[in-house]
Amino acid sequence: MPLLQMPHPHNDGGYAVEDFDAVDPALGTNKDLENLTRELRKAGISLCLDFVMNHTASTHRWARAAKSGDPWFQAYYHLYDNRTIPDQYEQTVPQVFPNTAPGNFTWCEEMHKWVLTTFHDYQWDLNYANPAVFVDMTKSILHLANLGVEVFRIDAVPYIWKQLGTTCRNLPQVHTIVRMLRMVLECVCPAVILKGEVVMAPKELAAYFGTPEKPVMPHALQRVHHGQPVGCPCQPGHPAAEGPAGCPSRPAGQLLVRELSALPR
Repeated sequence: MPLLQMPHPHNDGGYAVEDFDAVDPALGTNKDLENLTRELRKAGISLCLDFVMNHTASTHRWARAAKSGDPWFQAYYHLYDNRTIPDQYEQTVPQVFPNTAPGNFTWCEEMHKWVLTTFHDYQWDLNYANPAVFVDMTKSILHLANLGVEVFRIDAVPYIWKQLGTTCRNLPQVHTIVRMLRMVLECVCPAVILKGEVVMAPKELAAYFGTPEKPVMPHALQRVHHGQPVGCPCQPGHPAAEGPAGCPSRPAGQLLVRELSALPR
């Protein structure tokens, strides 16, 4: 279950995240998390933490800035002045909770705009067509890795890319974004493992393991050293650093540039 800062009482069991960089005060502090991961690692256990990529809580600082009229943060979400585009989405996008949270959009009175809210009205979908969203979310994963989290369960990953005229599920750009994230982690903290929550039909699952043309970055399990800090073994000062300089994952950086350039702007 997720443990990052969340609004109370409406937080979808923690899946409405208010701060991706901080443990919820009701559960402890970042220092508590760091101490926990250290003790678990001594016992040969890697902590797995939920990471919600599809949306933020409507009380997240980005959402609050958007409500105040900041155009930079309004671009972090899918916002519309009227129902023209939302109604087009509704024609092809299934509802996740038709009985308890009908529709895929919520009216925000503060902005006088419609917000894409796939799950609940207090969970605002992020706009990954904006590169700043990917950068900031990646920073948060790396921050949590520095606190000792070694496995991330990526919540609702099939939903993260939106495109008119589709179901907004399992689109090719989803796999591009996941590969990009995997490449970053391979370069910076190769001990980290990603797990995807893919609650989809079996025929959709194979693509999440990669294809011959676009394989998922292989996870270097041989570089997982329990008792060592998470991070690239070749970085100066890392306990595992030895031998010639040079990161074994560095070629992934070149692949990352190609993946970034392939995304629509």
